[in-house]
Amino acid sequence: RGCPSARFYQASSSEMFGNAKAPQNEETKMVPASPYGCAKLLAHAAVKAYRDKYGLFACSGICFNHESSRRGREFVTRKVCEAAARIKLGLDKTLTLGNLQARRDWGYAPDYVGAMWAMLQQPNPDDYVIATGTSFSVETLVKEAFGCVGLPWFQHVGVEADLLRKNDIHELRGDAAKAKETLGWEPATSFRQMIRLMVDAELERAKDLLATLRNYERENVPMNGQLHHLACALAEVRAEERAYWLKVAEIANEGDFPAAIRRGDK
Repeated sequence: RGCPSARFYQASSSEMFGNAKAPQNEETKMVPASPYGCAKLLAHAAVKAYRDKYGLFACSGICFNHESSRRGREFVTRKVCEAAARIKLGLDKTLTLGNLQARRDWGYAPDYVGAMWAMLQQPNPDDYVIATGTSFSVETLVKEAFGCVGLPWFQHVGVEADLLRKNDIHELRGDAAKAKETLGWEPATSFRQMIRLMVDAELERAKDLLATLRNYERENVPMNGQLHHLACALAEVRAEERAYWLKVAEIANEGDFPAAIRRGDK
């Protein structure tokens, strides 16, 4: 109420749908299958309640999985791409996963940020599913990532029963027709292109780590567990810095962000 011109974006999640039949859209019944999905659904409902009761300009983006080289290591896309690069360069030998048949609608995070921005430019607030409309299995993800480095995935990837989820979601696949019609939004980056970008970023990280380890070896520094962990962290920072400044240069040269952002408008 104190700032009527404010526009609020809520990061809702496809996890709210649980095992609802795919494809899922804004009208699909939400039956979350995890505590995370339940928490997201509560926040999603609260945003709608405040919008309806107080007239807030509040939008919820129901985003399906959106990935990039900045993903955390605990997410399967980053885990697989990192393993492919590290195995290729001799830093690791195997990767262990859970359910290889789970299917997800994976999109490229920078594309999705464009949709988030677009919904806040509309005359009226609303909720939108943001997705590619295509799902892939974890096995396909693994094949694609290891294919990027020329390795036969089945020689390096195993399945462990302890990693299988008791209440796993079989398929999440979004229907973003509303976002296409209203926002004019469509994903620009394919699944294959996204995995290639992520694997390339992991190769750079792994190369930085190898260079760091070799420097320690040349200086006869004993590599205990703590020092190895520190070397990994340093390589991560260097790769993130490089990716950040390359993106800054790309934005400055190509001007692919909205003009208002380039000018620094509020």
